[in-house]
Amino acid sequence: MSFTYEEKQIDSIFVDKIWHTYTTSSGTYIANLDGNWDIIISKKDDNITVAVNGVGKHAAQVPYVAGIESTGIALKPGVYVRDLNGKDIVDRQKTLKKAGDMFVELSGHLFKIPDFDTAEIFIEELIASGVLIVNKVVTSFNEGDTRGVSDRSLRRHVAQTTGLSPYFFHQIQRAQHATLLLQQGASIARAAAEAGYTDQAHMTKAVKQLMGRTPAQIIAHCHHKK
Repeated sequence: MSFTYEEKQIDSIFVDKIWHTYTTSSGTYIANLDGNWDIIISKKDDNITVAVNGVGKHAAQVPYVAGIESTGIALKPGVYVRDLNGKDIVDRQKTLKKAGDMFVELSGHLFKIPDFDTAEIFIEELIASGVLIVNKVVTSFNEGDTRGVSDRSLRRHVAQTTGLSPYFFHQIQRAQHATLLLQQGASIARAAAEAGYTDQAHMTKAVKQLMGRTPAQIIAHCHHKK
C-alpha cells in the first residue's frame, strides 16, 4: 500500500466522517461516487491548500504523488457550503482563498486551517457561522421520503445542492448500498436483490460505472485486504 488511511465517524447531521491520508509513494486510486461534498486540506512540505470538492459524476483513476498529507471532511448527502452552487462544482474542485498561512476564507468568514486532530473544531465553527447548510428536501429524498414535494421542486433542490438529477443521485446511493452489502460479505445475487436491482447484470453495470469496480472486484479487494 502506498498510503496510510484512517477515519473517524462524526455524530452530526452535517458531516459523515473525517478522514486522513499520507502518501508514502506515488500511485493512483479509484475515486468512486458518493453523492456528497468534501472539504479537503492538503499539505506537502510547507504548502497547504484547502478546497471544496463537489459531487462527482464519474468514477475515475486519480493519480497522487508521495509526501502529501490530506485531511478530508465528508459532508452528508444534501449538505452544501453556503454561497456555492452544486451545479458549478459538480465533478470539480474549488480551491479556497487563504489569509496568510494559517487561515482560509469561506463564505465571507475566516477560519483557522485544521488538521485531522482539530477538524471537529473547524466543523463546529462552520456550523455556528452558517456556512454549512442542510437541504432538507435532498436529505429526505436520500432517505426515500418525497412527501409534499413536487417533481419540479425536487429536481430544483437536488440540482442546486448536488448538480445532479434526482434519478442519477438515486443511482449513486443505490450503488453505494450494493457496494456496502458486498463489502459486508453478501453474495452478488443477494446484494442485487437487496439494493433493488432487477438482476445481477443490471447491478454489475451500474456498480462498475459508479464505483469504478465490478461486484466481483469489490469482493476480491475485500478478501485481499484481509
